[in-house]
Amino acid sequence: MLADQIAYVALASNDPAATCAVFERHFGLARTEFDSPQGKVPVYATGRSALAVFPLGHPMLEGEAKPGVNHIALGVDDVAAAAKAAAAAGVPVAGVPVAGLGGRRTLALEHIATVGVRTRLTERLAMDAPSGAVIQRIDHLGVASSDVFEDERAFAGRLGFAVESRQTDMEVSMAVESFTSDKYGVVYHNRAPEPVGGLRVTFITLGDCELEFLANFDPRQGAEIAHGQAGSTKQDQGA
Repeated sequence: MLADQIAYVALASNDPAATCAVFERHFGLARTEFDSPQGKVPVYATGRSALAVFPLGHPMLEGEAKPGVNHIALGVDDVAAAAKAAAAAGVPVAGVPVAGLGGRRTLALEHIATVGVRTRLTERLAMDAPSGAVIQRIDHLGVASSDVFEDERAFAGRLGFAVESRQTDMEVSMAVESFTSDKYGVVYHNRAPEPVGGLRVTFITLGDCELEFLANFDPRQGAEIAHGQAGSTKQDQGA
């Protein structure tokens, strides 16, 4: 396993002050500010992870500048050693280590090798969530996917993270025929259900959080339900 936690989830915001106000006023999260290559960045501890709020255009953000989750950073003790382990497993790094939050060394993994999920390695932030906090942890991060099997090969097969569970969600349409007889009463006949659509879902555990990969699934196109663990995820049990 490459790392045992998500150090932080990078949130890109076009109004960081308003975003931070929601976290602080409505969720009661405690704010810690970290130095960065371009000013202070507010960070909120949530379980073993954290939420970091960056303004659009910040140099630590990657790719297209738009609001939302920009990248995840895996907390490690030694960035160089973790980068070497990742490369040996078939996930090369992009560039060289640079200064990140609080001056900690950080390094990006090649996003093609992480199936488009922008992932960084960083030295740990060493933040503890306040005792008695309303928000206990980040439960899961949803990732739109085209192939959950490739996601599993990347994050479980190459990077060594555990598969929490796999499931197939389906929506079906079912017609019911009924007739009423003065002798037999009301009789119902169900026609065979017709698939409308669905999702393949795979949960990969990263520390105390899961990455939830979701891909469209349509059995009418010849797809088959994958055989794996039953859909008994912590997330769905609590829904």
